[in-house]
Amino acid sequence: MVKYGSHTGLINLEACLDAVDAVANSAMINTALKLHELLRSSPPVGTPIDTAWASTNWIMSVDKPSESPVGTKQSIVRTDPGIAAVLQFDIKQNRTIFVQNNTPYIARLNRGWSKQSPAGFVETAIDGAMLATGQVGGGK
Repeated sequence: MVKYGSHTGLINLEACLDAVDAVANSAMINTALKLHELLRSSPPVGTPIDTAWASTNWIMSVDKPSESPVGTKQSIVRTDPGIAAVLQFDIKQNRTIFVQNNTPYIARLNRGWSKQSPAGFVETAIDGAMLATGQVGGGK
């Protein structure tokens, strides 16, 4: 029970928790989708593109990481099957959204191996996704 001045009322704790969960759930999904979008975008923001294997291998999954790359350099898979799982993310049942790249040379690309994207483009995309979705302060 809460008392404010002469007003006394009950707080529905379950409704409050549901509202917090809904906000957190939405923030998780929106931030993961924005990060995925940025990493798959064209350089210099996104992943350098030669064969497009690295740029299309940013894949999402829920609660456990994907274990291998999608497609091959010769057979590029352009859609991410993990998007559907992320859209079904429920913070009451799930805890983690993974956005990852399993190509063997992604770390080299992020260290500046390609002139198309600067070193640290992954970290820059993470910062950009968090800023774009209001997860870090932008002075507001």
